[in-house]
Amino acid sequence: MSTTSAADLLAHADLLTRQMRDSDVPISGGQWATFDVTVHRLMFELVGPGALHEPGMPRTALAPTLEVFRSYPEPLRHPVNTRLSLRQAAALTSKPEDSLRRRVQHGNLHVVRDAGINLVNTRDLDTDPDVTPADLGDPHPLARIACALGAAADLAVAERQVAQGRFMDDAQVAGTYVHILSLAYSAARHALAHGAVLDADRPLAVAQFAEQSIDLLREAAERPMALVRLTATSAEPAPATLNERLEAAVDHWTKATEPELLRQVPSADTLRMVANQGAHLYAVIHEVVTATPHNVFGDVSRDETSASLASAARAFRAADKPWETLTTASRSSAAFVAASRKLFNALNEVDSQAPEPAPYWDGLHGLRDLSRGAETLRQVMELSQTLPDRLLRSGLIYAPARTLPNSLPRLRSQRQGRFVPVTREEMPDLQALWDDAYRQAQDVEHSLLRLDVHPVPTPVQRSLEL
Repeated sequence: MSTTSAADLLAHADLLTRQMRDSDVPISGGQWATFDVTVHRLMFELVGPGALHEPGMPRTALAPTLEVFRSYPEPLRHPVNTRLSLRQAAALTSKPEDSLRRRVQHGNLHVVRDAGINLVNTRDLDTDPDVTPADLGDPHPLARIACALGAAADLAVAERQVAQGRFMDDAQVAGTYVHILSLAYSAARHALAHGAVLDADRPLAVAQFAEQSIDLLREAAERPMALVRLTATSAEPAPATLNERLEAAVDHWTKATEPELLRQVPSADTLRMVANQGAHLYAVIHEVVTATPHNVFGDVSRDETSASLASAARAFRAADKPWETLTTASRSSAAFVAASRKLFNALNEVDSQAPEPAPYWDGLHGLRDLSRGAETLRQVMELSQTLPDRLLRSGLIYAPARTLPNSLPRLRSQRQGRFVPVTREEMPDLQALWDDAYRQAQDVEHSLLRLDVHPVPTPVQRSLEL
């Protein structure tokens, strides 16, 4: 199992940029165009559709990131292959709407009329339609940098589709922009030094834009921790080390849990296993954090994280207890049970190795995987946030009649040992305990972000390094 985040991809692009700067490899106009288009696409995907402004609409004060994006030199190829109205196309290309309308009238711009509106495909707006994505097999360092940035853009697209909107605040977008533009500036300087004079106009324009934009964004930029959550995972056929087994177990549990909770009637055993797994996960993270050398994290961050983990483990144990005698008369799927057992075994193995790390156990790498597990748990709790109350209101939670308060209608059920529906009055704390566990899961996720288990240079450090 191998997990790569957008932060990893940008770090790889850093390394490739430094290697390119130490060489005298030339950059052709075509190679620069591919890189140029990829940089613009990544910047667009980080801010999403909000990057566009339609003429005639009220313009609010621009965030620095949007101001920077909209001042990018005329893009060689626009990042979305969709149909836009002429007004939207004008906003995307920063050209007057009248000029596009004249191109349509003269037959120089193809449009499709739909519901009385002329729509233009963004590919018809390309200044250079022959620009193609970088080839993965191209050994040129600029092509490899473009591949890394393109993969990061793909992760941003996938995350925005899941999050249905922005997944980073403006300060983190600004930090990411500083990083990307630092790479673009270094690449442009190399292209100017080792490329043909005939092809120098575009790298020069991008270098000037990058330099001005970094100065504009520097004060507003923050370390883009959200990039760590943009991940892609590829499976290894047979995980050999403890780190690989943990990574695989977290990934399998992540994929199996959400469909289980989206069933028409989720199993009570599923909810109990989620709560039990949460308490176990937080206890193991606490062990790993405690076993990590003191010079890795600050004492204040370590103490705050430890307290948050202990509180969350208690909350999840409390949320688990009421489900011991409850059922929804449905079973957990075999896939979820297998994934839960696999994660349970991996956590037990990590717990035994955390105090005395073995040669095949990388504690800091393992902590990153455990943090992804904590993020998944928070998402699971968010998805199931109101589930106990909804199941109670629907009369879908059952318990042995003998364990519930005596009532005349239940006398026969009690004598016969039957299960009967549970009312909200009989389980007043079921939803409250689940709510508390969800709040604790949020606190743990924030604590682990502050702990900085994914060390990333600050935007200012990045701009100075490059």
